[in-house]
Amino acid sequence: MRAEYDSEVRAMAIWLVDDRDWRYAPVQDISDSVFVHRDTTGRIVEVEILQADATPDDEVVRAAAECGVPAAHLLAARAAALRVPNQLVDLTFS
Repeated sequence: MRAEYDSEVRAMAIWLVDDRDWRYAPVQDISDSVFVHRDTTGRIVEVEILQADATPDDEVVRAAAECGVPAAHLLAARAAALRVPNQLVDLTFS
């Protein structure tokens, strides 16, 4: 999992896949601030969080449920990226 927080626009991307050769498909709105992106095959590839420094945890938890990943992983990715804005953070979970 990789995450990056852009402090200028207060937006975050959390990538759930390692490969970088995929094409975006329609977006699923979880809330006004949280979106799940799929690739053209339907695979979930990214969670986007607008206003990531202020978005409630429960919205991120709902995105995790939709993605089929532990909520703790998405919450940890968001927290790590917020600690080091404008840098790519790589996370590995066991």
